[in-house]
Amino acid sequence: AIGRKPNGSKWRIALNDRNKGGFLGILTVEDCAVITSGGYERNFRDAEGNIYHHIIDPKTGHPADNGFSVDASVTIICENGTMADALSTAMYVCGPQKAMDYWRAHRDEFQMIMMTDENKMYVTEGIADDYQSDYKYEVIH
Repeated sequence: AIGRKPNGSKWRIALNDRNKGGFLGILTVEDCAVITSGGYERNFRDAEGNIYHHIIDPKTGHPADNGFSVDASVTIICENGTMADALSTAMYVCGPQKAMDYWRAHRDEFQMIMMTDENKMYVTEGIADDYQSDYKYEVIH
């Protein structure tokens, strides 16, 4: 999102809700990148019905399985699009708790919205005022 819209308002970005269709929420932003990683865009089902997504945990060589799976997602908001892309994948791989801990140590560098396997949503405090959702969510401090 470069600047604001021609009418002076912030850009409105809808986050995909893979579980129910529609949107997880609406984020209003200016001058930043918004990148989401989730297993719902690229995955396959094997003959036994197991679903495998494309985000690989480098420690195991298998799809990440730590609180984020096919229907979960991590959205990163920061100034640099390349950094947002790397962070969204890294936070997805490390799981919700480690992602929260990492954000707390780097809160000035990025903001984050997470939807877990358990349909728990977390929003970091720096973006909470610019996020609206019908889901209940916890603000991370």
